[in-house]
Amino acid sequence: MNKRFSGRDPLRKWLATVSGVMISTIVLANDVDKLVINTTNPKMLSQLIDERPSEFLDQPYLVNFEKSEDKKSDVSIDYSKMIMVIAWEATLARNGRRIGGLELLLKELGSYQYCCTSMIEHPAFKIAGLWVVQPTMPNEIEELKSILDKSAISYAFSDGSGFMTLNNFRYNGNGVSIYPDMLSS
Repeated sequence: MNKRFSGRDPLRKWLATVSGVMISTIVLANDVDKLVINTTNPKMLSQLIDERPSEFLDQPYLVNFEKSEDKKSDVSIDYSKMIMVIAWEATLARNGRRIGGLELLLKELGSYQYCCTSMIEHPAFKIAGLWVVQPTMPNEIEELKSILDKSAISYAFSDGSGFMTLNNFRYNGNGVSIYPDMLSS
């Protein structure tokens, strides 16, 4: 289902009141920018918009959602259970090859709850900032770390300090790899 909003504030208010839905994408009505969302907790997204309004432009939005069985009512975002992720992709001017891991990351995060809070798009590159809900099972955490090691340029798990340090932040050179579909060209 789709729902249209005239701006950031009506979107935030709707997210704060709706329950039992799975949000998959939020598109700016100008169809230039797209926020990729995968969450069953719209209240968390509402709080994120409230706390970081500069990352959500005040323009018309179109929301794609479907009914969900998960009806969590917790409104607060616990950043100690979130992973901050930065990913990008670019097209090289010299040979047209694509580098980066953003596209692959968004595909592989399909089973995780996440919110792409900022997306800078240019004809030559894209940079995205994401918040991913940290899984609770150790094997899921390891699987997520493997995905982030392969596709993100950097990420930070909370270590309880409330700060980003060398202990919880990882800069990842693997996020600079050439896209496999471009190797043959």
